[in-house]
Amino acid sequence: MTKQQYLEVKNELKLLAQVIKFKKHNLRASTSQHMGGSKKEWPEPESIQKYEHSLYYALFQYRHKHIVMSFMRGKTREQIEKPKENNKPNEAYIKKLLEEYATVEQTVCVSS
Repeated sequence: MTKQQYLEVKNELKLLAQVIKFKKHNLRASTSQHMGGSKKEWPEPESIQKYEHSLYYALFQYRHKHIVMSFMRGKTREQIEKPKENNKPNEAYIKKLLEEYATVEQTVCVSS
């Protein structure tokens, strides 16, 4: 992994962190009982569910990209995280990301 690739992945993680923070804030505000408006102004449950799904997907992406970036920096799984038994990361997605970043690195090296 080149320094440029590392910085690109790091910037992706920063962007995802900002998106997650924004979505969490908006979700809390939209589901709060203290919005000051009538119940007619509250969002529909379906739209809240879609918003929650997009938030959880961003969290999923952030977690797995962080794991991949840490692997590429030489960290072991134990150094990265110690998940509970029912909260294991998706190994197939991690493998896909590792292959994706490896092919990007090979493409950059070949074209140079």
